[in-house]
Amino acid sequence: MFDQQAEEAVAFYTSIFKNSKVLTTTRYTREAEQAAGQPEGSVMTVAFQLEGQEFTALNGGPHFKFTEAISLVVRCESQQEVDYYWDRLSEGGDPQAQQCGWLKDRFGLSWQIVPNLVIDLLTDPDPEKGRRAMAAVLKMKKIDVAAVQRARGERRMVASIAAPSDRGKLYSGRQEPLAEELALRHSGDLRGGKDAKAELLLDQLADRLSPTVGRSTRPVVSTT
Repeated sequence: MFDQQAEEAVAFYTSIFKNSKVLTTTRYTREAEQAAGQPEGSVMTVAFQLEGQEFTALNGGPHFKFTEAISLVVRCESQQEVDYYWDRLSEGGDPQAQQCGWLKDRFGLSWQIVPNLVIDLLTDPDPEKGRRAMAAVLKMKKIDVAAVQRARGERRMVASIAAPSDRGKLYSGRQEPLAEELALRHSGDLRGGKDAKAELLLDQLADRLSPTVGRSTRPVVSTT
């Protein structure tokens, strides 16, 4: 229930959600004015749709306020969607009310901007991973999916030069923990100056390899 901003609020919400529209608007009559204390002819209700879901906004005066007891949930398929809805809906809202995916818009209505992937992470069959994901979410305002993945121990693809037993094979698909940087491993005899040419070659390969971090899981070069 809004004070006098129902029409303004509906215009704001329908400008954000692409699949949305205003359905009907009713106004206070003389009789309703006496009962509700609202001016005759002013907007009473606005019915509207957001993504196929129907809502009705009511102007009821300053007596009733929105609280976090009710919120609207926006399920997002990507971080890009999370960023879009968070930025648009939080514009002019209360920054102090933002916590773990919740925000309060300029009209005092609460929203939850929830990435679908985070729901999967929080409900992981491994309880320890789920616990780490929840701990990360509780520290956030807007949900950062990549940060939640890192917190729960997700692994990424990084480049490496193989160990001595696999010398000559160069991969960009080795699995390493998220916190690790590029791993360049080779035998000690190449670092002791015994084979300066081979050492130089390894350094050159490392320079070329660095841009491949996080790319294809397929071998870049494989020689025998």
